[in-house]
Amino acid sequence: MNNSLFGFLLLFPFAQAELPNGNFDPNGFAPCTFQKFITKMVRDDRDALAENTFFVETKIGNPKSEFWVFWPQKRQLLLIDWPVKDCRTPAVYIRRKLDLNKDVVKTDADVGTSTYLVTEAWASKEIFEAARSGYQVQISH
Repeated sequence: MNNSLFGFLLLFPFAQAELPNGNFDPNGFAPCTFQKFITKMVRDDRDALAENTFFVETKIGNPKSEFWVFWPQKRQLLLIDWPVKDCRTPAVYIRRKLDLNKDVVKTDADVGTSTYLVTEAWASKEIFEAARSGYQVQISH
């Protein structure tokens, strides 16, 4: 993926909406809040850094109940299937995990018939929208 956009996103001070009281529930159903879900996901990841930032897109609450989360420190885009009924098993609710180093290619022609590759333009748009107008979540462990 284009490192210049990635670097720009890490350095640019976007205005972020804070999570209300640390509890983010996209669909008004809270057996597991997003904060608990992300905290458990970070703790389960052996390669996670001590400080982690997540940008959650704001296109939530739709009937599909899924949304993208950008994890800059891991260079990943995660498609989360919500609502989560059990915070003990976050991996079950990650429908798709895009590695921005491996799963992003320049053009549609490069994507070809792949079911997992995405274009730089698509990934850049998702990341930019999440960082520009989404929720920001900080997790330390």
